[in-house]
Amino acid sequence: VVLICATPASVTGAPDPVAQLERSWQPIKQRVPHLAARALFAYAYDCAAANRFPDRAEEAIVLAASMQDRRPDSPTYGNFRWHWGDEGVEDLNAVQFCMQRATLLWRLHRDRLTPKARAELERTLRLALEGVRRHAVREGYTNIYLMKCANLLALADCLNDPGPAAEGATALRAWRDYTRANGITEYLSPTYLGIDLDSLGLIARFARNPESRAIAESGIRLIWAD
Repeated sequence: VVLICATPASVTGAPDPVAQLERSWQPIKQRVPHLAARALFAYAYDCAAANRFPDRAEEAIVLAASMQDRRPDSPTYGNFRWHWGDEGVEDLNAVQFCMQRATLLWRLHRDRLTPKARAELERTLRLALEGVRRHAVREGYTNIYLMKCANLLALADCLNDPGPAAEGATALRAWRDYTRANGITEYLSPTYLGIDLDSLGLIARFARNPESRAIAESGIRLIWAD
């Protein structure tokens, strides 16, 4: 038996959040074509969570907002270009991935944002609600369907709007009933089941509706067992 030993960074000490934020800032600063809208919301969240670089968090939010389709007559109104270099909205899943972190930023750390960033984020959330609603997803497309449920519930909370809360709760019940009859019909355990657990975990942690929290907790147990 040959043992090859190395000392991981996690053993020598906690990762330096400032160094991580510096590394993540470079593609944003350079506006690289593959820069993803979801990465901009994630960066703004990380800055706010670390209580660092509010100016950079503001720039990331403004950039992400510029990638949102804000034409009311567009079929992808409220959705996002996936990458900075894309000419338009090409992947309708973008709004779901973007809102997962954007709503969490609003819920947990909006007080750490600059006034401009906070105003831009709120406007982006309001328009994204339309993008989330327009994104038709079937119950069998498990990871995106659950993300849509979580986003509807989260946006209702962020915007203090009962409409999407009712939509999200109804959609989650539909997923429960579908899954009781069919099981989990989408498989790719390293990726999709992780997204499923993220979405169900957010619902279980934050949803105001007790029934939605209970469904999410049951879903988490089912996925772990599966």
